[in-house]
Amino acid sequence: YVAISAKNCIPVGENLPMESAAAFVVNPFTSYALIEKAHKKRARAIIQTAGASQVGKGVISLARAAKIETISIVRRNEQVKVLQELGAKHILVRSDHAFHEKLKALCDSLKPSIFFDAVGGPITAEIMELMPHNSDAIVFGYLEENTAHPHGGHFPTQSVIYKNQTVSAFWLAPYPPPR
Repeated sequence: YVAISAKNCIPVGENLPMESAAAFVVNPFTSYALIEKAHKKRARAIIQTAGASQVGKGVISLARAAKIETISIVRRNEQVKVLQELGAKHILVRSDHAFHEKLKALCDSLKPSIFFDAVGGPITAEIMELMPHNSDAIVFGYLEENTAHPHGGHFPTQSVIYKNQTVSAFWLAPYPPPR
């Protein structure tokens, strides 16, 4: 327990589990901030890892309302149905033997200009290499299962240079950035 000022509280109903209430501020506002970044870039399509996470689900809902196509990457087959029920059309399972080919086809047809990466690691580079010129990767988490590498994330240097791609970080605590 902790005592805080009432102005820093968000009232929630008794039917909301404490675990959900605890994540109420971070996850929805992260989804909102990421979609705001997509709006600023005038993105027509985005890619996201951890598509079945709370942030990922929020991104799907907000993007759908904004008429932005989403390509959501998940780890398990059972997560596909959950996202389809939210209205997601393009869902790829990372372990699918044709993952790379399916993602390449979607990148070629939808031309996603922004990538929200909650996973980090080698998948960051793999996705960026398939994305079009002038696209951006925004890394906001590090869920990579193989954490043995001391430097964490990876990005394709050649894509950043020759395709004019950017890699940036996002953390909700200082958002919005000072003007």
